Amino acid sequence: TVDASEKSILSGVADQNFAVAMRCLRGRIDGVFKVNRNDYLKKTGYGEPMSISALNEAHTLVHEALLSGAREAVVYRLVTSAAKNKYVVAKLSSDLTNIDFTAEDQLPTSTYLFALKHHECFNDGIKIRVHANAKTVAGVNVENRVFTIRIVDPKTDEKLYEFTGSSDMTAVDDYGNDFYLPNIVSARTENLELTVPPVADSRIPPTNAAYGLDSNGFEKWVKSSPIIYFTEGGTGYTTSDYIKARTALSDSAVGYNRIVTAGSQAPALILQMANLAYEVNKPLDVDVSGKLTKDEVIAFYASLNIDSEYVNFYWHPVVADCPLGINKRDYFGTSALHAAYTCARNAQ
Repeated sequence: TVDASEKSILSGVADQNFAVAMRCLRGRIDGVFKVNRNDYLKKTGYGEPMSISALNEAHTLVHEALLSGAREAVVYRLVTSAAKNKYVVAKLSSDLTNIDFTAEDQLPTSTYLFALKHHECFNDGIKIRVHANAKTVAGVNVENRVFTIRIVDPKTDEKLYEFTGSSDMTAVDDYGNDFYLPNIVSARTENLELTVPPVADSRIPPTNAAYGLDSNGFEKWVKSSPIIYFTEGGTGYTTSDYIKARTALSDSAVGYNRIVTAGSQAPALILQMANLAYEVNKPLDVDVSGKLTKDEVIAFYASLNIDSEYVNFYWHPVVADCPLGINKRDYFGTSALHAAYTCARNAQ
């Protein structure tokens, strides 16, 4: 089985990548995914200051590494068992003039336009836009079962996905190709799962704000505000959560050269990553807090009881500017940056 969400990279460049288990504000929670400097913010979120949570340091350090020589990062997003990814459900308003959007645990049993499961799990939600072309029969506008769904980044309003198709499962396009909207979505991405009810229930009537053109000749779109459909369930990670991270990174189809802790001070995570390093025969770079004194560093190292040539510890007791400008001057780990320099060296 090949999971297209983590497509294998080109042969010979795995030594320019590193792996990390970290908290993200966006990202799949069912396995690892890869990011590069161009899509990092879109895929993992735009970051939060460390003043909100110390766990946010990892997001800054991994981004810095991608800007400093690493080709890609192989990311496992840490979540708890309480994480919940709901359906985004679109329904025609009661008077059929608009479309209402909600987040629901289960597929609705009543009439609805479509339901969407977004597996990239954005904490900040997504925006949806819907449009249907006018359809005439004998010169009269009639309801249309063919419509366009556009998924929009709530932060930048950038178009993430767009699909046009029919809610009729027997529909074909002018070339005879399958034109059933759920099939079109599944053929193009594994990040979205679309469901439509029986064809008679899924259509856009002429009276709807998403139908046809406006008085100026522009397409009419119904646009949602951000729909919050995913909750990460807190950040109280357990050893079980860290074991899932180790297993996913060990089984990853995407190659990498090093593993980093990216500032994490959780002994349970560090120990699982040390086990991962041994399993996959790759070095692990561990950050020790720069806030600790020399004696505290020694005590922290001793408490982990790690005796392995696979594991390197980095202590950087220097207050510095945030490499990305989203935090105040503070102590920042260097494990990811060290990995980036190694990746840059390997690329040459």
